[in-house]
Amino acid sequence: MEFVDDSFRLQTNLDEDNFDKLQNGVWKIGLIADNPGIAEESNDTFYETVERDNEKIRCFKNKVPVVLYDKSAVTAHLIHWHKPGGWFCVSFDA
Repeated sequence: MEFVDDSFRLQTNLDEDNFDKLQNGVWKIGLIADNPGIAEESNDTFYETVERDNEKIRCFKNKVPVVLYDKSAVTAHLIHWHKPGGWFCVSFDA
């Protein structure tokens, strides 16, 4: 489904329910290129080390500071990651 906002267009891989969240403003889109370091697991701004099943792994922090496609800066929960497409979605839930 394609997300369109004025001159911004992005083909998404979201299902209908999640696309509705995007359309209704519950989710927002950010571009990986606008957020230096977000794709690098060694970046402590976006990632933290947690232990799962006696193994330490790097994962996104619960809330991260990001720049959205409209250039607004927010701190939000990264809810959908589409690295091949160069974009992600955030929500403001816990």
